[in-house]
Amino acid sequence: TGRVVAVDRQGRELAALAEGRVPERPLMSPDGRHMAAVASTVGLSARDGLFVVDVETGRTRNLTAGLEPTIFAADWLDDRSLSFLALRGTAWAVYRVGLDGGEPELLMEPYWSTLGYTADGPSGLVAFAGGRGHAPQSLFVHSFGADPAGARPLLTPNPWLDGRALARTQVLRYRSFDGTPIEAMLTLPPLAAGVAPPFPLVVVPHGGPDGASFDDFDLAAQLFAQEGFATLAPNFRGGLGYGNAFYAANRGRIGDVDYRDIMAGVDHAVRAGIADPDRLLVGGSSFGGTMTSWIIGHDTRFRAAVVVSGVSDYVSRYATSDVNRGEAARWEFGRLPVEDLDFFVRSSPLAYLSRATTPTLILHGEEDARVPVGQAWETYRMLRDAGVEAELVLYPGAGHDISSPRQAADVLRRWVGWYRDHLAAVPAAPRRTGETGGGRE
Repeated sequence: TGRVVAVDRQGRELAALAEGRVPERPLMSPDGRHMAAVASTVGLSARDGLFVVDVETGRTRNLTAGLEPTIFAADWLDDRSLSFLALRGTAWAVYRVGLDGGEPELLMEPYWSTLGYTADGPSGLVAFAGGRGHAPQSLFVHSFGADPAGARPLLTPNPWLDGRALARTQVLRYRSFDGTPIEAMLTLPPLAAGVAPPFPLVVVPHGGPDGASFDDFDLAAQLFAQEGFATLAPNFRGGLGYGNAFYAANRGRIGDVDYRDIMAGVDHAVRAGIADPDRLLVGGSSFGGTMTSWIIGHDTRFRAAVVVSGVSDYVSRYATSDVNRGEAARWEFGRLPVEDLDFFVRSSPLAYLSRATTPTLILHGEEDARVPVGQAWETYRMLRDAGVEAELVLYPGAGHDISSPRQAADVLRRWVGWYRDHLAAVPAAPRRTGETGGGRE
């Protein structure tokens, strides 16, 4: 919990924004009469509140209380209104909201994936860097309220991709075990690849768990598609973009609803004829790597797995990580290890890896402060001792994201190669005469 404070040149406090958790950098209105900041009203990272405080009176209001957005940027349009960028499902929207309250107005409907924008009230234009599953990020300009699909491109930084056969993406919707509607990004091989369903399916849980899978140009999914693999990236409960209840649903239940939401998507893809049940693959990074370890400890259908920067043991990670201690752990797990150690043990993938049979590649940065490298060693040793094929690759100097170009490229090469090698001897299912799941929604 924090406070955002406005002070004068003498250091005297004029107003403080204390509502919400973890408020971000304050935004002063052009006339200096109001201060705004994005903060969370639920947990630590919901980013669902756009708070504004009157500098003179100290009155504070949440301008987005009825919307429950996931806000990633905000700015003043004029003295009396703000714009903000929010994740809504699998795409991003831009809104305008006035200081007088009322329902936020859509300036750009959710269509593009974008983390950067600027809106100009007098001209009625939004400039943004956006992309879609079939198109990498480009620079666009858009008129308030117009069809976002018609946004005018200003710069295309990847002309090399023009004319090349790229994977096709769509939003796949299904019901989870308890009827909860779930969305997933489904990426299919290009028609030029000459493969037909049912495809080998790569299941990719997102990070976080307060992350999301959205309709963006995913390099890994594109590489899998060139191999003839489909990719399923579910937006399971615990993630952002679907409201506060959805975001909070796996807190104290990690490995429960999130796991079952993912597996319901796998079963749906198999039933729909999209996925070959004999050629299932799984892999992810950060919490996606954690869920990968959890999945192979609970389901033996997968032919190969890749764990990147994943947690094995929440007990040892609690003591060594740079996050998820104290209040953060209480939010994620509903308790601390000192209060219920057995719960943290039961919530850890390590407790179930003795049941695993899936060949697993483990990739980890040696200098990872978020998920220290000992977590990778624990996963590796447990799998090897259980008689499971496992390989561990460590990246010197790399942190949690393994972000240097050479190392990042090596991660993708090994990831694709591990799947290719472990599917080489698996016969494909009979081809379907009509393709299922193609196109876009």
